[in-house]
Formats: sequence, structure tokens, C-alpha cells
Amino acid sequence: MLRSPPHGPKPPLTGDTPLVTERLSDRLAVRLGAQIESGALGPGERLPTEQQLASAHGVSRTVVREAMHQLKSRALVVARQGFGVFVASGPVNQPLAFDPSVLDSVQALVHVIEVRRVLEGEIAALAAERASRAQIAEMRRSLKAIDAAVAQGRGGVAEDLAFHRAIGDSADNPQSPPPDLLADPRVEPRIGTLLWPTDALRTEAFEGVFHLASAVSGECEADFDLGLRSNLDSTRALLDALRANASAGGKRTRLVFSSSVAVFGPDPAVPLPKLVGDATLAAPQTSYGTQKLIWGHLVADYTRKGFIDGRAARLMTVAVRPGRPNGAASSFFSGIIREPLAGAESVCPVGPDVSHPVSSPSHTVDGLIAGYEASREQFLGRTAMNLPALNVRVRDMLDGLEQVAGPATRKLVRFERDERIAGIGANWPGGAGAARAARLRLQPHENFAQIVQQYIADCRALPTAAQTLKGLQ
Repeated sequence: MLRSPPHGPKPPLTGDTPLVTERLSDRLAVRLGAQIESGALGPGERLPTEQQLASAHGVSRTVVREAMHQLKSRALVVARQGFGVFVASGPVNQPLAFDPSVLDSVQALVHVIEVRRVLEGEIAALAAERASRAQIAEMRRSLKAIDAAVAQGRGGVAEDLAFHRAIGDSADNPQSPPPDLLADPRVEPRIGTLLWPTDALRTEAFEGVFHLASAVSGECEADFDLGLRSNLDSTRALLDALRANASAGGKRTRLVFSSSVAVFGPDPAVPLPKLVGDATLAAPQTSYGTQKLIWGHLVADYTRKGFIDGRAARLMTVAVRPGRPNGAASSFFSGIIREPLAGAESVCPVGPDVSHPVSSPSHTVDGLIAGYEASREQFLGRTAMNLPALNVRVRDMLDGLEQVAGPATRKLVRFERDERIAGIGANWPGGAGAARAARLRLQPHENFAQIVQQYIADCRALPTAAQTLKGLQ
């Protein structure tokens, strides 16, 4: 067993037998992962160096590197530039995965197949209920592609994956990227925690990166460590990967970071103005808002140091979001429109006179793209820029819904106060201004009815329109 230098990290146990599988990296990842999950390696503890792990386990440094990639993808460890690799803090919700180290017999493979039959049978049942004619046609094409691949003497693995993807899409499965994106040859989906793909950014050259991922407000309040891990640790890893690429001679990446109006809040020393502007002093009152503010300052400083060309855009609350509700405290701003249009009841947890700055998905995307395309001079500084907002009360939103969809649809919304959400909402700004965005010719919608109409038009362009607009009169 390799001994660590004084005060250094303790190397994991090597085990009684050497690694003897063709996939050494899989076996090493399983071994280290088991020690982390058992507590032998505690949260925050630094792992031995790459060379120490290679010597301790009798493998190459390449094997160690691949094993670290697997551990990072499972969010078990985090890499900190210049300091090493550390065990992630707090418990991690693991994605469904099959341990490669136990797939060493026919019986083990049968067990995996049994699990897949249970899962895939349910997904197929959902697809049978929800698939459109176009999606059914795509599944038939995928099946024919598998037959053609086998007839040509190929394994048909890629074709089989496409078939399963088509089933997932037909089931309206949110874990799958949208099929129109997958069909674009310019798109390569990489699904996982943000910590996983950041390693690739150290060596791959990207002209631009849009950083939109985060744990949302309600989640961060409920689980403080989740917010730190998903937001701060991940963003630091992303910034350091882009920095490493630039330091190795690569071109500075242009990074657009999605900040939030949640950075603003009332503080005894900083009264909240009626409208928060680009220059309003941020005083966040939630963990989510605090993390967004820290990110924005980091993006500005990495830009000042020449590591990236960063632009932080403060998003207003996006409504109407498609799909299912998320864990954000502000999720109801979309729910009170989206659910009635689908013919379902919706609960509004705050009063009708609550005012808030909102923006449609399309206007939000336009703002992010404008921020990316702007020159450094046009963006006007390194600090975060507010995107345009339509400042509305809840009753104004429901008026817009009624104007477009009728009074019966509006009646599907009922008010039922939720003290937790109302408490968070009491610290939100009632409105926002966006002077810098106006210089980029960005403007908000004129009224909320326009946002409802745009959501309906977007829904009608999708095969799920019959479900999402079931309540439309």
C-alpha cells in the first residue's frame, strides 16, 4: 500500500487482489465509489494525486483519469483547479446505473434485462397512449433501420438507441432531449451533471458557452448543500475549465451566464426600490439569489483577468414555461396559465395584487442571444445586465388569460395561500427596468395577453397540442 506524505490525504485501500478486468477504469471507479459511499473517504476529503492512485492500484494514469471522469459524472467528487480532487459534500441522489463490475455472468445480464423490461414496458405503455402519428411513423422507421443494420452484418447498436429514444420522445419523457434538437447534425447531447462535461471544456475549443443550468430557488432553500454543489461548485468548475483552455493557448470563450432578478431583495440598509435597475445594489434574501450574485461577480472577475469573455444577463421570471412545474418558488407564475390552458385546475399561492417582473421564453432567449452577440463596448461593462421585463400583477396575468382563453379557463385558477412561497415572494422586487438592454434594442411585451398568445402558438406547433391546449375555448 502506498503511504501518503505527512499531513497529506490518505490513499484508498488497494484491496487484496489487483485489478484484472479489461475495463480497469470501471473497476477502479467502482472501488473508489464504494469507499466514498461507505464513508471511508469523507465529504471534503482530498483524494491522492493521479500518480499516487496509479501506483496504489497498479494501473496507468490514463485509467485513473477515466475513473475520475466516472466519479465526477456521478457527482461523488469535485475537482478544484490547483488543489486536487475532493469528495463531494453532502449526500448525492444517484441516477439509475448498472454497476459494470457485476456484469460478469449470464445470470447478471439476465437480472439487468429484467429491470429494463419493467422500466421500458412502462415507457412503451406511455408512448402507446401519447404518441402522435408522426412519432409512430418515426418508431416504425427506427425498427426498419435495425433490421437493415442486421441484414448488413452490423450490430445495429446506434439504430437500437435511436428506436429507444423515439419511444422515450413519444412518452413525453423529460429526461430525453427534444427530438428536433437530436435530429440536428450540429447538436451533440451530453446528459449528466454539469461537473461531468466541464472536463471536456479544458481541451475542446468552444467559441461560446451559454450557462443556463442551476438548482432553482425552492430547491436551494430546502437543501442548502444542493445549492452549493449544483450552483457554486459546478460554476467554479466550468469557469476553471474555460480558464485552463485559455491558459493553454486556446481562444477565450465567450460565456453567457444566466443570472436572476432574485439577486435583488429588501435589506434594512438597502431599501428595495419600486423598480430594480441595472445599477440597483443587489441584496439577495434567498440562497438561490446569493449564489446567482456570487456567480455574476466571478464571471466579471474571470473576464477582468482575461480568462473568458463573460456576460451575465439577469433573467426575469420566465412565463409561460412549457412542460411540468419545477422546484422554483416562482413556478406558479407559469402554472396559473399553463395548467388552465390544458384544462386542469391550478393553485395560486399568493394574492392577486402581488406584482412581479416576467418575460416570455422567446424574449428571454432573444436577450441571451443579444448579450452573446454584443461587442464588449455594446454590453457596457462587466457587471450583470437586466433583461427586459413586463411588470405585472397576478390579476393582470389572469386578465390576459381570460382575454385570450375565456372566463371559464380563468375560473380554473383558485387562490390558496402558501406561507412558504408567499414568504419568499415577499422579498421579490415588484418590477424591473432594463436600460442597458434597451441599448441593444431589447424591449418587453406590451401586455400579458401577448405572452399567452405566444405560448398558445408555440403549443400548436407541437404534436402535444391536443393535451397542452385542452382547456382552450
